[in-house]
Amino acid sequence: LADLGLSSMQIDNNDRGFTYKRSGPLDMRMNSNDDTENAYDLLKRLRVRKLKSMLKENSDEEFAIEIAAGLIGKGMKIPETTTE
Repeated sequence: LADLGLSSMQIDNNDRGFTYKRSGPLDMRMNSNDDTENAYDLLKRLRVRKLKSMLKENSDEEFAIEIAAGLIGKGMKIPETTTE
């Protein structure tokens, strides 16, 4: 059992940008009304090495480098602004 800090209401609301089941903005902020950077803008700004480090440090993701390179690697198109 783990408390991930998210509720199903947040995940199920496609306007929050946490779901990939339905189209919505690529936001993923806990409070979408504040001025913090959304997920789309973060991915546009980051380099592969920094995203890999963030994935490793925050989720212990075994395939952090593959995910980072797949999202923003050399020659890759920046993900669209939606969760599709």
